[in-house]
Amino acid sequence: MATPQTLFKTAAILNAIFVPAHIVFGLTDVHPAINSIPSTPQHRIGQRGAQNCYNYVNASLLVAALLNWQWARTGGPQTREEMAVFWTILGIGLWSGLRYVQVGEFKPLGCLVLAPACSVAALFML
Repeated sequence: MATPQTLFKTAAILNAIFVPAHIVFGLTDVHPAINSIPSTPQHRIGQRGAQNCYNYVNASLLVAALLNWQWARTGGPQTREEMAVFWTILGIGLWSGLRYVQVGEFKPLGCLVLAPACSVAALFML
């Protein structure tokens, strides 16, 4: 049977693995689509915002990986702030995962749904 530590480490590894995958997916699929937005003054801010937000997720995935690895060592989130981060990662993962499913893209579900689900399972086992 899996232990909470194993599940938190699994979530950490999934998030870490998805950083390079997210970068490649961005370069091959997302950024070309964003770059097709007309570069007019009216659209320029939205275009740059979309690029920046997509790239920002790379750091967010790394943070989620590091936190899950820490939680494997410390026995899960310890403070209210850590609990807020924990549930925020789950909530935004589910929301974003749903939006990908709506367009038939399932690869991101590994870091958006599966990794947080491992963390939730670990939390409830504590």
